[in-house]
Order: sequence, then C-alpha cells, then structure tokens
Amino acid sequence: MSKAKQALEGELEVVRQRVVELEIECEELRATNEELRLSKLLISEQEQAGELLSAIIDSLPEGFLYFDPDDRLVLVNSRIADIYPLAAEVFVLGVSYETCMRTGVEKGQWGPEAGQDKEQWIQARLDYHYDPKGTSEFNLPDGRCIRVEEKKTPKGGVVGMRTDITDLKEIERRLRESQDRFRAFFENSPAAIYIKDHEGRYALINKQFENVYGVESREVIGKTASHLFPEEIAEIYAAYDKEVLNSGNLVQEEVETVFGDGSTGVILATKFPIFGSDGEVIGIGGINLDFTERKEMERMKQEFISIASHELRTPLTSLMGALGLINSNLVGEISQEVEPILEIAYRNSERLSRLIDDILSMEKLDAAKMDFSMRRLAIPALIDRAISEHAGYGIERDISFVIDSHLPDVAFLADEDRLMQVFSNLMSNAVKFSPNGTVVRVSACERGQDVRISISDEGAGIPEDFHDKVYEKFSRANNTDTGHLGGTGLGLSIAKAVIEQHGGELGFETKADVGTTFFFDLPKVDQ
Repeated sequence: MSKAKQALEGELEVVRQRVVELEIECEELRATNEELRLSKLLISEQEQAGELLSAIIDSLPEGFLYFDPDDRLVLVNSRIADIYPLAAEVFVLGVSYETCMRTGVEKGQWGPEAGQDKEQWIQARLDYHYDPKGTSEFNLPDGRCIRVEEKKTPKGGVVGMRTDITDLKEIERRLRESQDRFRAFFENSPAAIYIKDHEGRYALINKQFENVYGVESREVIGKTASHLFPEEIAEIYAAYDKEVLNSGNLVQEEVETVFGDGSTGVILATKFPIFGSDGEVIGIGGINLDFTERKEMERMKQEFISIASHELRTPLTSLMGALGLINSNLVGEISQEVEPILEIAYRNSERLSRLIDDILSMEKLDAAKMDFSMRRLAIPALIDRAISEHAGYGIERDISFVIDSHLPDVAFLADEDRLMQVFSNLMSNAVKFSPNGTVVRVSACERGQDVRISISDEGAGIPEDFHDKVYEKFSRANNTDTGHLGGTGLGLSIAKAVIEQHGGELGFETKADVGTTFFFDLPKVDQ
C-alpha cells in the first residue's frame, strides 16, 4: 500500500473514531435532555399538585393551619380569617404559633375568662399545641364556640383545624332541653305510659306505670304483658298490639285490668304506632288512664237519674191528669182568674214530662238498652205524618211547616216511633229559633245510596263558637231574636244517637241571619 493511501486510511480511522465519540456524546446529550424534560414535567406536576392542594385547603368549610417542625406557619386557608376576624392579620406565612396566640389575646379575639391568669391560659394553649391530644372546644368572647383539632405530623409539624360549632351547640342545647322536657313529662305524667318494641316487649315505662302495677323497670323491660297480667287480660292487650302493628292506627278501648295491689278496675287503654324513618311501624306507644272511679261515678249517676226519673214520672202523670181534668171543666167551672194559672201549670208539667222522657231516652241510648223495631218506611208517608203530628208547634207564633220539594218515592228501614222523636226535636228547634210568621221547610232527596231528609228554618243561624257544642248533652244556644233559651239541651244529642243507631248521619248547615238546616241521611232499600 502506498504511503498516500496509508495516510488516507489513518485519517479515515481518526474520523471514524470521532464519529463514534460524537454518537456517544449525542446519546449522553439526549439522555440529559430527557432527564431535563422529565424534571421540568415533575416540577410542573408538583406545582399543579401544590395549586390543587391549596385550592382544596382553601375550599374547606373549616379553618386550616399547618405549622412546620420549626413552628412556622406554612399553610393557612381563608376560612381562618372568617373564624378569627379580629386576629386575621396575624396569620401570615412564617409567623410562629406563639405570636398568633399572644396577638389574639391582645386583640380580644380569644383569651382567659374573668379571674383567670392570662399567662397561665396562654401557656396551657401552647402546651396543647406542642403536644396535641385530640379535640378541644373554646368559647370566644363574642359568644361563639370553636372546636380546635390539632395533630402532629410524622416529621414534627402540626396540622390544625378550626370549626365554628356555635349553631351545633345551640342545636345540642335545644335537644337537651327537649329531652329534659320529654323526660319530665314522661316521668311526672299521672298516666301510666310505656313503649313496646315490635315484638310486644316493654322497652320503656314511667314511674306511674311502676306505681299502678306494682313493678320496677328492671322487672319489666324486655318482657311482654303475659309476664305482668293474668292470661285473659294479657291476650286482650296482645290483640290490641297486633291491631296497631298491622293497621298502623291508634286503638283506644276501656279494659278491665288488675292493679299492683291485686284490685281490679277499668282503664282507658290507648295504643298508637311508632314509626321509623322509613315509615314502617317499629314499635307501640301506650297510655293507660285509670277510669275505675270515673266508671263508678257514671254508674251512680245513671242509677240516680234512672231512679229519680221513674220516681218523678208517677206523681207527674197524676198531676197532669188532674190539671187536664180541671182545665177541661170536667170537675166544675173554674174562674177566669185561675184559668191562666192552671194553663201555665199544665204546660210546665208537659215540659217536665218531656224532660223526663229525654233523660230516660238518653240513659237507654248510653246503656245501649233502647229497643228498635225496624220496618220499611216510605218517605212521603213518613214526612206527612211528621208534619201532621208537629204542626201545633208553630201555631202560637204563626209558623207553618211546608214540604219544600218533590218527595222521592223511596223507602228505608227504620223505627218509625224513634224517627218521630227525631222529627219532634228538629222541628221544635226550628220553631223555637225562627222569627214569628216565617216558614219551616221540610224536604227530601236521594243522594246516591242514601236518602237525605232536611228541616230548614229562617232564623239567625247557629253562632260559630257554638258549632262544636251543638250535640253536647245539656248544651243550649241562646237566640236573641226570639228570646228563647233552648230546652233541656238533650234533644239534638238524642236525635244524633238515634240516627247513628240506624246507620245514618245527622248534620247541619247554618248561615248568620239566613237560617239553619238540620238533615239526616239514611240508606235506601229496594222497593
């Protein structure tokens, strides 16, 4: 090989070596560039993560603080300024916790209570911060309550949360008051009160329950009525429990029971469902009232009324008979001076007789001893009889009864004499509360499967404050237009009871200065 060629080969070898070196350098440069790219990407991601963390911290509803191991404030969100407005300016990055604490005391944002040493209070807060032990609550001078939660990080920093729990504390206070009121009512109630679970086991009883049945709470809780009462009484209670659980409705009955002293009596047992959050019945609430004395008083009252009424009827019948004979001149002529006196005596005797009849009727209805002879009654004939028999009620005051509509040719099953008693009460009331010279209208109409019979007057109407007393026994409304004070106060109560015994309803409609309509609905029967 020529020297020129050898020289050229040498130069080419040098070039090849340099190319290899350059390729290596390029690889190293590419690796460095990739590292730089990844480093920049990591820094960007860290910046984004930091921004996201800051945004998350700032969006917290609680105040957030982070002090590093050197006790410098590193992170704080804007909620801190809302919680501590008087000391908001002190929470800057780099400030120490002790500085924050002392500044807040100086500005009156927080601090010791009256009579408490300031330095001791500050030192106690610093000790808590440097060695946090869970959660504490602090009342601020402005009346708010703040929950403070602090925790050490693995590297020695302290993370703190501040929550304004003023509203929560107020809710808790009200809840405690409500619970205290319920407990006071529950324990001091004169009624025996209890709560049972879904299986009929007692879950809670009050003091009166213990007193009435001679037991203690620990003896009852978790047990059923079968452990406390004789079998026949326990079965009754169990049946009522089942009815409440199945129907979800209140049950109220008078029940014979055995008390703790071994005596027997009557209680008004009220049971009602207790619903869970899902609307399902989860238990039973109960209230037992001792009705023993009341039932005995009712029995004595009814016995007295019965005896008194029967004892009055015989002499009154004789008196009315004698007055009737005298007024009819069958025992001789009477002077004109005596005649009006005898007439007044006779009318008052009739009034007393009606009172006795009403009392006896009411007694029979209350005792469920009134007999009903049901038969098919045609509406036209029934109303004709009612008007014919009671037309005399309005003669003295020039008040007449008229049929106000076409009477439907339908019928119902009823006791005719008892319905005449209803007509008598409703028609006499219509006359009593009607102005002189007016008309009382009697009508009938079909309403689906029922027949409605109505009696309407042109009086002043029933005062609104008397509406809920209309059917009460011995209640009487004063009518200033006619100057009439209602009679015995039993008529409408009797009429309502009679209609209900027939399976119907009695009601009324009234309007001031226009009049009142009483009506009753009874089910029709086929022709």
